[in-house]
Amino acid sequence: MKLSLGVNGACGRMGLRIIDLAYADKDITLAAALESPSHPRLGQDAGEVCGLGKLSVPVRGELPVGARIDVIIDFSAPEGTMNVLPVCVDRRIPLVVATTGHTHEQKRDIEAAATPPEAFCKLSCLPAESGGVWSAEQLVPFLDAAAVALVAARLMWRDDWPVSRIGTATQVSPHPPAPATRTNP
Repeated sequence: MKLSLGVNGACGRMGLRIIDLAYADKDITLAAALESPSHPRLGQDAGEVCGLGKLSVPVRGELPVGARIDVIIDFSAPEGTMNVLPVCVDRRIPLVVATTGHTHEQKRDIEAAATPPEAFCKLSCLPAESGGVWSAEQLVPFLDAAAVALVAARLMWRDDWPVSRIGTATQVSPHPPAPATRTNP
């Protein structure tokens, strides 16, 4: 069964990249493309916006009521995160927040949404957030915040499709470079 993916911030640089990578993955289907309610591309086909051709997934300002979504990746703006967060909580849709720049109040709201036992935090995107060059000193504050908000059993580190470029850890090096990935034409 294919994973039904929603992308919040679908018309931004990273949103378009996620759509492109989802299109190339036979196990993922794009089920929702979300943007700000005032975005000029609302109503356009997400595939055409991305340069992939028609996917029959319109860019929308909100998630349709009957949409079946397995997960939403949020690469929008802080306001975009806060718009989709209550929808995800109400519908019990996992939300991967990759947006940065949230206020302290917004971070508290995100942390509050992460309290249910089914909430997880994916930490492997941290290198991408620091420009791909990071040290233990840079990583520790993020790990501390995640450990406060969640227990260690709910923290994940994976090969980070499509956010991080550090690749998969090996016994030789925990952070080898990633192989080349497909880019938009």
